[in-house]
Amino acid sequence: MIAAIYAIQVGEDGPIKVGATANLQRRLSNLQCSSPTPLRLVDSLPFQKGLERRLHNHLRGHHVRGEWFRSAPDVVAAFDRVRAGGAKALASPKPRRSFRRPRKNMTITPLSVVDSIFTAFDPNGAGSTKISEATGWPISTIHSWKTARSIPEWRRENLLEAAYREGVQLSPEAIRYLDPEGKVPAQLSFQAPPPPPGSPSVEAMAGANRAEAKAERAVTGWAETAYTYLRGYAARHSRFLAEEVRAAAAADGVAVPPAPGAWGNVFKRAARAKLIERSGYAPSKLASTHGKAAVVWIVP
Repeated sequence: MIAAIYAIQVGEDGPIKVGATANLQRRLSNLQCSSPTPLRLVDSLPFQKGLERRLHNHLRGHHVRGEWFRSAPDVVAAFDRVRAGGAKALASPKPRRSFRRPRKNMTITPLSVVDSIFTAFDPNGAGSTKISEATGWPISTIHSWKTARSIPEWRRENLLEAAYREGVQLSPEAIRYLDPEGKVPAQLSFQAPPPPPGSPSVEAMAGANRAEAKAERAVTGWAETAYTYLRGYAARHSRFLAEEVRAAAAADGVAVPPAPGAWGNVFKRAARAKLIERSGYAPSKLASTHGKAAVVWIVP
């Protein structure tokens, strides 16, 4: 059993995971169990202390989430550079921040935009809890954003909408951070009263968030796996209903979430990324819906 630093890719052009393991074959097998798409080993190197972090720092421009990076020649090139010149061929990562209580008369660094968002939800330090209550997302996930001082791009618009609903007063800088293109309707400004609790759009969004949170608790990483599957499905089909994607995903081994509504945020994320877009309605094929109209999705 030889420890190694590895690069494992989803399919031929999917995201690449760069990590470290004590047993490469077992790690590949475990990752394959939770992926509906075949995985392949792109490259590997003997384990060296600090090398994994150097690679992550070197590839930060391609970072997607956690240890996952976009497919790019730079990933393979980074492994080749280390093989040719050792770990020092890559720049050293910046030292980790350490918290130190400020001394008297010491200048305190201003809060980051992300810090200000958490403070706006609750000035007493319970921002993570308040955001979880407003969105239905797992509190552990939200707290990790606070620690990293970074919120995933595909979560920002939903978080801004939640802030508007709750009447949270965000700074102009925080609003630009969450919605730089101004996609969230202006009438949801924090100065306006929040929509009534019974509003269908509010209830639907909260329901989708709760369903996704349940799926994440049942299967860690379910949302990312489902999104990866939807991207692959859209690459093979130009027009489809959500129910067709759900059925195909289940047949291909993607875990079925406790509530079908968990797929709602997955489709919203793909739409924001302009991978898919709405194109009218068509009768649902599910017997339980009795031909009710369902959204037709197309690949632009």
